[in-house]
Amino acid sequence: MEQDVNHLRESLGKEQVVHKKENSKIMAENVYLLYEINDQRKECHALSQKIKQNKMLAPDDGVMGEGGYDGDLGRELKMQDF
Repeated sequence: MEQDVNHLRESLGKEQVVHKKENSKIMAENVYLLYEINDQRKECHALSQKIKQNKMLAPDDGVMGEGGYDGDLGRELKMQDF
């Protein structure tokens, strides 16, 4: 009976070590993924700001081409009778 209890304690200890290693690995991967997500968000925000800035700097001549295209694309489509 005492051997069974000791065996169960050893098994429990081994399982706890394995469980702790698995959890540590998962948590480390989650931290890495959170950093990746934050980097992607920052990049997305920077690109959005750059797009807004480019739209503000681009000359807007009010020309809307066929199908709602504006600028050079609208003029090109008008020349090709689209």
